Amino acid sequence: MAEIRPISIDPVSPMKILAGVERPTSVGRPLPTIEVLVVGADGTRLGPGEPGDLYFRNLMGIDFEYHKAEAKTEAAHLEPGVGTLGPGGSRELSTVNDQE
Repeated sequence: MAEIRPISIDPVSPMKILAGVERPTSVGRPLPTIEVLVVGADGTRLGPGEPGDLYFRNLMGIDFEYHKAEAKTEAAHLEPGVGTLGPGGSRELSTVNDQE
């Protein structure tokens, strides 16, 4: 039987890997079935490069909810079908319009 041993991971390693990367905080392009919205503190939709909260709409009609946490689910939604995973972010024009 194989021996299972714990491993040690240097928490700084991901930043070392990203050293020299142009946009180390980028999460890449969304899937074709996901619409990304950037929303300001007052609820207005913002344009490319403007910082705000990132919200996502699944264009296939799939939504999410927190298990046994109706208030948390409601707080995470801008409107039905449009939810967020947390505060902060911006959208760059190149990640939205490139079809490569």
